[in-house]
Amino acid sequence: MPIYVICKKCKKRIYLNVKRRVLLPEIFDVVCPHCGVKQTYSRVEVYEEIFEFRCPVCNGPFYIIPNPPLKVKCPHCKSKLLIANKNHVFIISRNNATWISNALVGAFIGATLGALASKEKPPIGAILGGLAGGILGAILDQKEAIYLDQNNN
Repeated sequence: MPIYVICKKCKKRIYLNVKRRVLLPEIFDVVCPHCGVKQTYSRVEVYEEIFEFRCPVCNGPFYIIPNPPLKVKCPHCKSKLLIANKNHVFIISRNNATWISNALVGAFIGATLGALASKEKPPIGAILGGLAGGILGAILDQKEAIYLDQNNN
């Protein structure tokens, strides 16, 4: 499982039998399989192994949680991809859908609203609005891949 805590005594990873951090209780006990010490952990102390990629078709960012190899669909352009390992993504089938980055759209809208809102100094408002919109859009761009089971080729 890609969810783990670090033992407070021996500092080794303790993998948990949970798929996502949000499924854990706020506070829980774990016995370290390496040193045998029982410790209490909070959800904040849990780490998720997340693998980040860029789609070779649309260049959109996405992430996966299960370990490769894995067949997925890009959450942006819906192309089918094979993630062979942590460094290689191959195209199974290409979808020619156009994807526009939320960061770009957010920067444009933020710059426009910033320029309109700051009547005395529109360039400064446009710059600040563009930065804020771009950052918000970049956060919204990060999506989890759509997992394909072995029967869904």
